[in-house]
Amino acid sequence: MENIIEFKARDFRFGSQNKYGGRMFVTKNGSYREVFELGTVDDWKRQGAPGSRDHFGTWIFAKKDLEPHTDCVFRIEVVSDGTLCDGSELRAAIFDVLDPDDKTVYPLAQSRFAPSVNKKTADGGLVRVFELPYSTGDGAVYQINIFAYDCRVTLDAPADPEVYAALPDCTYEEWRHACAGASSPGKKEGFEIHGLDQLDKLGDVGATVKNIVSSVLKKQRVRLDPEDLEDIIDHLDEDEDEEDEEIEYDLEIGNRRMDEQQFAEQLGLLDDGQNAIFANVMIERSDPVKSVDPGDRTDGCRIEVANALLCTGAVKLALDKLGDGCRLTFANCKETYDGSAASEPESGFDGCIIEFANTFISQVTFANLLARVGDGCKVNIIAAEIQRAGDAGDGQINVGRLIPEGVEGLKLYIQNSRIPAEMIRELREELKGTFNSLECVAIKEY
Repeated sequence: MENIIEFKARDFRFGSQNKYGGRMFVTKNGSYREVFELGTVDDWKRQGAPGSRDHFGTWIFAKKDLEPHTDCVFRIEVVSDGTLCDGSELRAAIFDVLDPDDKTVYPLAQSRFAPSVNKKTADGGLVRVFELPYSTGDGAVYQINIFAYDCRVTLDAPADPEVYAALPDCTYEEWRHACAGASSPGKKEGFEIHGLDQLDKLGDVGATVKNIVSSVLKKQRVRLDPEDLEDIIDHLDEDEDEEDEEIEYDLEIGNRRMDEQQFAEQLGLLDDGQNAIFANVMIERSDPVKSVDPGDRTDGCRIEVANALLCTGAVKLALDKLGDGCRLTFANCKETYDGSAASEPESGFDGCIIEFANTFISQVTFANLLARVGDGCKVNIIAAEIQRAGDAGDGQINVGRLIPEGVEGLKLYIQNSRIPAEMIRELREELKGTFNSLECVAIKEY
């Protein structure tokens, strides 16, 4: 028989330095309930010190005494407001306290883990009930972690079934679509979006960008005109065939926490033409800080990093692994700038495609990337933010030459992103009159 464990706010406490939210009493369904609210809109703008493990988001935990070798179900109600978007993170993890590396992770933010209840609340929120299966091992004490980033959610035990029966069914995708149309069509907070439906003709690629445009740009208050949409569509059409191929990965790393040395060791396993993906990972600086090497450069490899928190050195290691004809993608990632200075590479790479999508990187990392590009490279920066080194708490780097001299056939495409004005000025000056191109669509210089 399954052991049913229901969320109880009183059992949970903060595990991170960022204590965003807290327990509170609210009136629900005609009675008082103690719930746990995580995050507020402003909390995500005042995160912890760069380089700290708590720089991103907030998390709570509870410990439970469970019978060994028992099937359990952890039940939790999650109520979301309009801050929940495609870039938000909300996940639970369950593990034996004596073996924290062997954890089971449940992604709850969007639709990757199906809820047993999907409803729209009377005030336009989204209420979902998740039932998380877990089987205990030899241990007797288990920990439940709940991590949230870039969203505000209210956590409680599930209500009686009749409470949900009175509410209309609503999936996450339907709810996000309704939220996008809740304000006057095409306008919100001083900027305009025109013709987003044009992106539908690009299939999955267009749908992804449509989500980015409709959610990320609203935070950045960037004006997007019809001409900009056409530029985006033309640019995506160039790579549509490449996205259709089914990728087989030779190395898959997921739900891991590691340091630079461990990341370098994994990269060192890659040979020419092999593919690797790192998903839902946190990569921290090695302690003590030491020189690490990802091994020989590989040609024709593909490295993808998704939903990750990265130190500056980890991004540099991935760049240093690339030989010619590679593809490197960072999607939904955030870099914790660790005070590193921009570095001169021993050599660069030709014919590579480098992509940063919905990603937060430092000025130093962007400079490290540009210092390594060679002939025929394509760099796509989409819905990203490039933060000045000085803004991260360290001295601002001097913007010297960014692109190596003599490079030809470089295509640099920056769309819907924030970037220091001095870097854009330097790029435009360097690429003027060369056989390279710089295309900027709906960017915000600051």
